[in-house]
Amino acid sequence: MADDDHTTEPPADPAATVRASDGQPGAGQQGLRPRGPVMSVLHGYRLAANRFAGLLGVLSATLIFPTVIISITNVVLRRVGASQGRNLTSNALIEAQWYLYGLMFVLGFAYILREGINVRVDFWFANRSSRTQSWIDLVGHLGCLLPFAYIGIKYSWPSVQLSWEQGEQSPDAGGLFRPPIKTALMFAFVFLAIQGVAEVIKNIEFLRGHEYRHEDDNPALAGGQTFSVDEFDVDVDRGFVGAKEG
Repeated sequence: MADDDHTTEPPADPAATVRASDGQPGAGQQGLRPRGPVMSVLHGYRLAANRFAGLLGVLSATLIFPTVIISITNVVLRRVGASQGRNLTSNALIEAQWYLYGLMFVLGFAYILREGINVRVDFWFANRSSRTQSWIDLVGHLGCLLPFAYIGIKYSWPSVQLSWEQGEQSPDAGGLFRPPIKTALMFAFVFLAIQGVAEVIKNIEFLRGHEYRHEDDNPALAGGQTFSVDEFDVDVDRGFVGAKEG
């Protein structure tokens, strides 16, 4: 007797199981641990910090255009003034040039950290496993980056406060008001700390198995194979370990 007709659902497309989460695969992906309430809140902070860092990156890039324009203007005025035996430039324009140049960097700190394009000692980091890289970043951010940002905030604040109280002006004739640029420098450390906390959360998520650090770490995307949750070693304390060997 013939078997009863039945339909078999086709295997899910591995790529369809990927839920983007700020550039990283989400917890709904095969083989990843779901986030609990605490990690969900921390993940929300991370996403908000990443978006804020992105806005700072756009602002930093936008400052390139006025910086270039003012730089060209200074060069032209200097050359024309030299040919006429006059000084056509001003300290205000010269200081505005380095103010904007400095802002490009200090506003870009958080974005650089988010994108992972900060200077690293790559000879002992790049070739490590994803899990080791996450541990290196986690220890580095907690032990170096966040304390550095705290020290920067702590010791720049008195100078910023005094500058505003005294209405500090440039020592050069016709120069610019000093407090804004000093305040921007202090806030650069604040923004760096905000993103530093987000990076700590990100690495904790990697180590706990909520996300993959690199796309190649995802077995469903690397080689086009599919895996079930049961095929992975996931330990509550150690997080995502990897696929079990057959």
